[in-house]
Amino acid sequence: MSLAKTVLILALLTTILPVVAVFLRGRARRLVTLSTVLASASVLFLLGIVLHLVQDGPRTGPDVWVYLLMASAVPLLLAGYLFSFTFGRDHAGQAIRASGRTAFLLIGGGIVFLALLKHPGFVEGYDWASRPGVARLGSIGKAFLSYLLVGIVLIGYNLERTYRVALSDTRHRLRVPLFGLFFLLAYQAFILASGMLYSTIGIGKLVALSLPVGFAAVTVAYGFLKGAITDVNAPVSRNVVYSSFTAVAAGLFVLAIAVAAQVATVTHWSPDEILVVSFGFLAVLITVLFLFSTRFQRRVRRYIDRNFYVNRYDYRTQWSALTEALSIAVDRRSLLERAVIFLGEVFATGIVTIALGDRHHRHIRVVVGKGLDGNRDLRIETGSALYNHLSAERKALLLDRKSHDFTYIPIYAENGEWLDATASRVVAPLFHGDELMGTIGLERKDGADPFTYEDVSLLDSIAGHLAAALRSADLAREVSESREMELMSQWSSMLLHDLKNYLHPMRMVATNLVENKDHPDIATICAQDISRVADRIETLVQRLSELRQDPTLGGEALCPNQLVRDALGGLQVETRPTLKVDLVLEATQPVRGDRGMLRRVVENLVTNAVEAMSGSGTLKIRTQDLSANGSSKVYLFVEDTGPGMTDEFVRERLFRPFATTKKKGLGIGLYQCRSIVHAHGGELLVRSRPGEGSVFQVVLGAASNGGLDPEVAAPLGGES
Repeated sequence: MSLAKTVLILALLTTILPVVAVFLRGRARRLVTLSTVLASASVLFLLGIVLHLVQDGPRTGPDVWVYLLMASAVPLLLAGYLFSFTFGRDHAGQAIRASGRTAFLLIGGGIVFLALLKHPGFVEGYDWASRPGVARLGSIGKAFLSYLLVGIVLIGYNLERTYRVALSDTRHRLRVPLFGLFFLLAYQAFILASGMLYSTIGIGKLVALSLPVGFAAVTVAYGFLKGAITDVNAPVSRNVVYSSFTAVAAGLFVLAIAVAAQVATVTHWSPDEILVVSFGFLAVLITVLFLFSTRFQRRVRRYIDRNFYVNRYDYRTQWSALTEALSIAVDRRSLLERAVIFLGEVFATGIVTIALGDRHHRHIRVVVGKGLDGNRDLRIETGSALYNHLSAERKALLLDRKSHDFTYIPIYAENGEWLDATASRVVAPLFHGDELMGTIGLERKDGADPFTYEDVSLLDSIAGHLAAALRSADLAREVSESREMELMSQWSSMLLHDLKNYLHPMRMVATNLVENKDHPDIATICAQDISRVADRIETLVQRLSELRQDPTLGGEALCPNQLVRDALGGLQVETRPTLKVDLVLEATQPVRGDRGMLRRVVENLVTNAVEAMSGSGTLKIRTQDLSANGSSKVYLFVEDTGPGMTDEFVRERLFRPFATTKKKGLGIGLYQCRSIVHAHGGELLVRSRPGEGSVFQVVLGAASNGGLDPEVAAPLGGES
């Protein structure tokens, strides 16, 4: 038995290993099992045809076996394409549906080429002069090879994308089977590329294909047995246009082959001579660029970092850790402190410098880290080289600080002092919209461990998140300051409203003093009245001061009837000759709350009622108890015979600050009353109609210490 036959038979035997492994694993999804069986069967079919051609010996031209050899490439390609979607994928069906158009084009192209298989322009001949045989291809045959090469590129692209989106802690399990598969794809691409150049397919190269086939079969079987292919479950990537080394490299390779074939036609050079000259020229060009172009070095380094190195970071884990670190910060200072700790841990940095712009956006100063020196005015001016570069590029700047790096000379010249003082080897911008808020500067602990472009990519993401968090903190601070000012305005308005209510008894005292100045006891009476009003004003100011420090209300048991009497006595409404006061005080249950606050509620309601009637009319005040569903409530009604209010005004404006129907009113009293009643767990309701007056109802929960003494609860003089 010849060596070629032995190698082919061994390859045929190893091809069934993935099928055996997938059934032994037992946990593979149905689609994974199907794709594995189809791919193995397609490889068996192709190698079986090659084995027959080797055994059959010389032939004078293409026969059915040569055509079968060409045709077997189509099911092999389609099966490989299906397998590339099921390899390590969490939702293979979803991935296949997402690439339905591409799959349709591959299947359609395969059908077209199978239909043209017997066309003279497909296989022009079969030579046995160079054993074990060479198939000569026409223009259609070379187009068929291009179709197969595009399919191989798509398979490699899918496999690479699976590896990229897999989690870093499971990605290493994919390396062995992927290495075997890419070795097989690379050799197939070599066969197809040489076939496009020389318009031939040598059977000897197909015999040699058995070696990468066997290696790939063993590694894939190993992947199944270890669970790498069935348990990794990489998610489906939504990014259709993904940065892929496979796609870029294969595209350049196909382009080079096509150009070389055209040059060979024009110059009559051999393809080997064209490839040698082309690759030699390309090697010299790359060497010159690499030696003398810093920008080219930087781009090569970025490309290698992104496409060849194993990812240093698991971005999903880092993003989750960043979100957790910043979520517990409550203000800008704590955000910066947490960010510095996080950046130091992630990037193994010795120095983290954060600089932020001032409110006028004239320059950026260091706020955290190295360079925070009061003796030096370190800042990035608006319009400087570094500021303009960050504003234009909107991404982190990696500074190699090499003597021959002329790209960033303006930055080194204008901002060198700032970069040195802040030890910034990489500078990332903090953007909010189009506004450059500040920068992040990093320097490694170990100088021998330079920053990579993977570091830069992650830093850009972190900078964007930090900028948004800082902006949110600033907005929260602004809202807090605005609320403080609003609260101050409300308290001031409430104080002004209460002082306004106290002006009326003061004015009455002054009028009484003038009109009855000859009365022997008038001075004493007026002095007592003035002293009572002053005490109430002092109590009001003191209570407001206490509430500013401690907003909780007192909780003593209070008699609602006594609250009404005290309020009426202080306001002296019963002394008005044009006003009739009707009291019905029937409440027997106490309420619990702050005496001063609840008294102010009664005073405000009574004052509003008197002013609504312009001092003439009937004021009716009633208290009563009501028990329902096991709970006791105390009701206070204040009713007037004033002009009343419309339903729209009651519904839309009545309890809003600064809403009033009175010409000299401030619109604060009812807003204040409702706030106090709600603070006591009660309700303030109103019923009013134009021309029929208004009734305000205060509902409070009865205290839990039982009823009041009947004598205390009895109305003062019955109904007046």
